[in-house]
Amino acid sequence: MIKKAIILLYVLCAGFCCKEPNDDDCSTVLCVANLQTVSFIIVNADTKENVFSSEKYSIEDVTVTGGHNSITVELFDNSETIFLQLSENFDVGTYTYAISIGEANEFDLNFVTERSPPGGCCGNTLTIKTMEVQGIVHNFDYSYQIPTILVE
Repeated sequence: MIKKAIILLYVLCAGFCCKEPNDDDCSTVLCVANLQTVSFIIVNADTKENVFSSEKYSIEDVTVTGGHNSITVELFDNSETIFLQLSENFDVGTYTYAISIGEANEFDLNFVTERSPPGGCCGNTLTIKTMEVQGIVHNFDYSYQIPTILVE
């Protein structure tokens, strides 16, 4: 009899204590948005100054070719620094760009995008998996750190 009661108690606990996979309460979760822009901080290799903040270069000095679709290149000032941002309709895949800043600064940018694992509150989000810039490979674990690029 005690054995049956223990088994019944175990079955009841297992039935009532387990959450359904779709029962996540996401009302208080702030998720990262799908990848829309890729940002960089561009600094002078000698002075370590942001080349756009110091006005050595402007957006007119930037040329970007490559990608899959129409690309938008702009500067974004968040009051702490100025970022160079590339925007296009990103999807899962590999992206390759050739970027020139002024006449003496050319480099290639390659990155691979993927979707985060499905499920949970923030699953299936488009992110950068790996990025190579100036020959340095950056691996991202579903997060994105803004790379700093050194130029002359």
